[in-house]
Amino acid sequence: MKKRDCVFCYFTEKDVVIHEYKLCYSIISKSPINKYHVLIIPKEH
Repeated sequence: MKKRDCVFCYFTEKDVVIHEYKLCYSIISKSPINKYHVLIIPKEH
């Protein structure tokens, strides 16, 4: 289920995606706290 106000539901920047699974995906952070900062985002709320 996509939510209108969720930035991750309509995420389109595929160049920062590290890996994608059935239930989630991981992306490189745009504002990293260190050089290994990665976000893991579930595909459903």
